[in-house]
Amino acid sequence: MPFATLLRVGTTLAFSSDHPAADLNPWTGIASAVARADRFGRAILGDEAISVHAAIKAYTANAANRLGIDAGHIEPGAPADLVWVHPDPFTCPSDQLVATATLLTWSGGTVRYASTDSGFKGPSK
Repeated sequence: MPFATLLRVGTTLAFSSDHPAADLNPWTGIASAVARADRFGRAILGDEAISVHAAIKAYTANAANRLGIDAGHIEPGAPADLVWVHPDPFTCPSDQLVATATLLTWSGGTVRYASTDSGFKGPSK
């Protein structure tokens, strides 16, 4: 898809994982949108690459907003939904995005998922 062109003309991108037709892992789609390369590293419409920020926003806040869910802002009273991932997708090379792992997921202010690699032991008492 011509993602960069769509953004330039003001389109709001909303991504999803088309499981079972495509990989359920959103990092596969994010990596593809950012690197614009196939699994063999061949460039595909390289000038249509978008930033990591734009790709993550398309999978999160924009997708939620398209479903009528108020999301994508941090302020008092807003839902406390967030994830902790490794490596940092904003600083790692684009070819490593697909290997991004979710360590912790919070939804509604509650930990919903904790990877054994996160070291999370639960809330402190």
